[in-house]
Amino acid sequence: MTHLRACAQTTALRVDEWPEYGTLPWLQLPADDPRVYVATLEAAESHRIHVERIYADAHTQALDVLQTAAEVRAARTGTTRTRPVHQLTATPGWPPIQIPGCPGEYLTYQGNE
Repeated sequence: MTHLRACAQTTALRVDEWPEYGTLPWLQLPADDPRVYVATLEAAESHRIHVERIYADAHTQALDVLQTAAEVRAARTGTTRTRPVHQLTATPGWPPIQIPGCPGEYLTYQGNE
């Protein structure tokens, strides 16, 4: 929609050719010359499209870039684990411990282990 508006503005001003924004020929135009406005409009529209593409690319790649805190720590220390493996141990007087990854299986205290 914004691009169509910029094109309509250019057509309404009846400008067919203009120097590139920021160039010496553009700087030499009188301030009230419609070509100054059209070149500025063209530069603004180019910038808008560029920024839109950057944000679109960033949005689609966000999941590839984001890391968990554990991944960041592991990368910083050069290891794949952030801490040593914890060995589950049942304790007398405490309820059984559910074994992770094994639904319905529990580690219970057996007395003399």
